This record gives sequence, structure tokens and C-alpha cells, in this order.
Amino acid sequence: MFQDKNPLPGLGRLALLLAPIAALPTSARAQYELGWIQPIDEAVFQTVQFGGIATYESLGSSAPVASGGCVAAFGISSPTSGGSDALLLRRWTEDGFPDWSRTYPIAPTFTGYLSVQDVIVTTARDAVVLVSIGEEFRMLSFDEQGSLNWDVEIPSTVPFAPVVRAEHGPAPNGDIYVATVMDSLTLPVFTGRASMRKIDGSTGSILWTHEAPSLMPMTAAFGGGDAYMAYYGGGFLTAERIDSAGQVVYSAAGLQSFERPLGAASVSDDGRFFFAQQVDGAIELDPQGQLAWSAPLVGIANSGASAYTTTGDVVYMAPFPLNGSVTRFDRSGNVVWDRAAPAPIRDYAGIAADGDDGVVLAARVNIASGGGYDPSIEYLDAAGNQRDLVQLGTLLGQLGGMTAPAIDSRGNVWAGASLRVGNGFTDAAQIAKVIPSSDPSATQCVQVFANSTGQVGELHAAGSAEVAANNLTLRASQLPVNSVCLFLASPTAGFVSNPGNAQGNLCIASPLIGRYVGPLQVQFTNASGTVSLQLELRGVPSSAGTVVLQPGMTYYFQAWHRDSVMGQATSNFTSAIQVDFQ
Repeated sequence: MFQDKNPLPGLGRLALLLAPIAALPTSARAQYELGWIQPIDEAVFQTVQFGGIATYESLGSSAPVASGGCVAAFGISSPTSGGSDALLLRRWTEDGFPDWSRTYPIAPTFTGYLSVQDVIVTTARDAVVLVSIGEEFRMLSFDEQGSLNWDVEIPSTVPFAPVVRAEHGPAPNGDIYVATVMDSLTLPVFTGRASMRKIDGSTGSILWTHEAPSLMPMTAAFGGGDAYMAYYGGGFLTAERIDSAGQVVYSAAGLQSFERPLGAASVSDDGRFFFAQQVDGAIELDPQGQLAWSAPLVGIANSGASAYTTTGDVVYMAPFPLNGSVTRFDRSGNVVWDRAAPAPIRDYAGIAADGDDGVVLAARVNIASGGGYDPSIEYLDAAGNQRDLVQLGTLLGQLGGMTAPAIDSRGNVWAGASLRVGNGFTDAAQIAKVIPSSDPSATQCVQVFANSTGQVGELHAAGSAEVAANNLTLRASQLPVNSVCLFLASPTAGFVSNPGNAQGNLCIASPLIGRYVGPLQVQFTNASGTVSLQLELRGVPSSAGTVVLQPGMTYYFQAWHRDSVMGQATSNFTSAIQVDFQ
């Protein structure tokens, strides 16, 4: 397959095998680690502003793993425009490689420039981006290959009342909910109208509109196929739940008689609606719209965020400057724990629930050398203890902004950040994937020959050894940048020193060695010298054809990679691991 003086050795011809090295115990590892990080570097544009990130879930048992990954939206601009004037939408594979990239120019209006609000992925796997352009809000839908489906303006329902705020979320059958607030230019200040609309995911047309009087403050959340909104109208705080047909499930009025900023809304799996207001604190309604509990709260509600955990508690994140506190409430509104952001964290920018009753926060960490701060991912367990703080670093400069992280069904955390470069007047961006680092493997063979980085290549597994879960990722690290890497598998351990003049040792045995050479499986290492591969446990390659793994089977994995030593082309291996499948 490769043509150079040190090709991958003929693995099928290896006959002399030494006794395998005894398996070593797996060392204790952190809950999360950096999988990869990629800069957003558009040569035509000087400024790149991160707008939001969303994940693609696997299409199902018959679909390739490559159907996962993430999509992120950015506002980009030329050096002289003074603001964003195009939408950049880019999709990454699970392994950190751009799948496609689309630039969609949007001309600035008379009153302002493009601002990317957020991006979601619908149940039809379309990416829908919400943007504002001056006094105009628009939504743009792109299919899974990045082709534009539609581009529509979100119209105001009140004459001379522009839309001043919008939030969107997925509805059933690939449709989209969008909540908006219009501010009347002809009526008294803070008098307008809130609305919830359902948008046809295939055409962008409005299917129905639900309107309510509003005194501007509004927050919305989406879950279980329904839409939820809270707003002030008629002198009282009102919360409503609307089903996918546009019917009002409940309208709970008179919750509070004072106008306050609202925000931090979220919905539990069983239909409980949580939101916060600046003065009176946290509020939760039961699925029928009855007040379940309210509690005092520290924080500016309209700029905080919340998330429901897997056990049904809700965690509220207060922003800077109110000490970046995080509070967990149980189902009765009792405080389970309350903690301030520990040093070196400056504040938080978003929150998401993980699959183990904890939460993951987008944190901004003070740079020790002074000035600016770095994007980071903090993991808090169910007791509020910090289990991990993964500092993403900045490839291009100091942090300018983050949004809430996205977590996929495998527990991978996807995060983005805007970066300030040089004097702080030029923005760039980066995308990172943080992976669960629970490792079901044991080191079977320690590589002793360092590669050209001066380090020994390592191989780890992340995910589960349960065959039924079909969730195991191999990750090779400490490798040369931009180096071809090939993953290998075998049901047998072995040992061959420097096969084919390679620098390292082969630690898995013939004759059933399999090579991962399918589409997107032979890869180049990224800027961090890492590369990962999500395995399909129902189709492991071998020299005799693919193998469907079964519980009780043991398999060995290793990675081979190209290298160059003193200008001479060569190759090397990572350590090898053993996985006992269940």
C-alpha cells in the first residue's frame, strides 16, 4: 500500500514469535482527556468568531461510525468590513478531520452585521443555524453533506416591532421550534410580544405560531417533543408548555408580579421546567405547570445556564462576576451542594449533563503568566467534586469567548472557543474534542524505542469493553505531527523486534493480524500528534476476513506510523494493549 524503502512489513510472513509480554495493570487515569484540537484558520478572512457547536449521533446499527462528529458555526469577516459578513459552517469527523466546510456570504444590513447565535442538529440530521443581522433574525438549514436546504427570515408578528431575541431547538420529525420576542417601537418601553413558532424542517415555512403578551424578558427551553417558555405579561410572570401540534398543554400565570430578567431554562426528561430570574431565584414547574418549588439563587439569571442530570436533579451555573458559582438542587428544591469556581477558573460559559450524574462546564481559566484566560472543560461528579480540569490551551491566542459544550451519546465532549490574537483586535477560533478516559484495556507491550518526537508512542482505549455497547475508541498519542498512522488488531499477542527495519517492536501476532484500511481509517496525526479511531466491534478486520467480536474474546491492538529520523524515512509502533471483551 505504501511505497518507500521501509514499507509496513509483510505481517502475514512473520513466523518466529517470542512469548508475549505479561499484561501490565492499567494505571489510574483521569475521567476526561484531550482527544484533539484544531484551529479555524481561514486564509481569506482575518476574523473568525465562534458561534456554537452541536453533535451528530450515530445513525444506527447499520450505519458507519463516521456518521458521528460535530458541526460548528462561525461568523467570519474581512479585515476591513468591521464586523462579520459571512457564515462559516464546518463539520468534523470523530477523529478531528474536516468532513466539509461551507462559507455562506451574508451582506450586512444598514443597522448591523452578522452575529451567529447558535447551531442545532435536528432529528433529520440537518444543521440549523440561528443568526441575527442588525434588526433581523434568520435561520439557515444545511443537510448532512453541507448543502443549503433553506434560508428564511423570522418575521415579526407585530407591526413596527423588530425581533430582539430568539432561541431555537429541535422539534419532532426534523422540524424546529423558535421562540422570539418583538419590541414595539410605537408602544411604551418594554412592551412587545413573545411568540413560539414551529418551523417545517424541510421547507423553512411556519407551521404554527403561538403568541403571548410580553414585557420583554423571556426564556425558552425544548424537550420531550414540546416547547416551553416563560415571560412577563399583563403584570405577571407566566410559563407555558406547547405541544408539537401548537396546543397549549398548560399556561401557568401569576407566578410572580415583578418584572425580572429571565434565563437559564432547561427541561427534564419527565417534563419538569426549570428557569431562573435575577432577584427571586430558581423556579421549577411540574409537568402539569404547578409550582414544584422555588429557591433563592446567587447569579444573574438571564446570563446563567442550567442542566438536568441523569437522576433528575438540576444544576444551575451562575456567571462571572458573581464568583462563577454552581448549585445543585434535588427534586424538592433542596440544595445538594453549592460551590464557587476554584482557582484558576475565572468563570463559566456553559453547562451540559454527562451520562454519569455529573456535569461538564465550559470554564475560562486564568493564565498564570497574567492577562487573558484559556478555554477549559471542567467535570464535576454527582457530589460536586472536581474530577477533571482539561485545559484546552490556545493554539492561536488568548480566549475571547465560549459557549455551552455539546456531549454525544458516547460521552465525548465537543467544545469551541473564540481567541484573541496579538493585540486583541483580531479573532480566531478553535474546536476541541475531550474524550472519556476510562480505559478498559491493559498494556500488553511497552514500546521502548522513542520516535522522532523523543517520546514513546502510546496506545489507549476509551469507552466500554461490552460488545453490546459497541463503543470503543483507540487513541494513539505522542506521535509525530502529520504522520500516517495505521491501526492493527489480532486475537493473539506476540513479539517481533524491529520488523521490516522499523524502529519499534511489533507486539501482536500473525497469521490473523488485521489492518484498519477502510474509508477514513488510515489517518494522519493532528497538530497534537494524536489520532483516534472509533471501532466497529461487529466487523474487526483480520487476514481471514472480518470478525464479529463476542463476549469472552480477547483482542490485542497496536498502531504503526511513519516517521523520519535524521532525514531518513522509517516507521515505528506504539505500545500494544489487550482488551477482554464482555
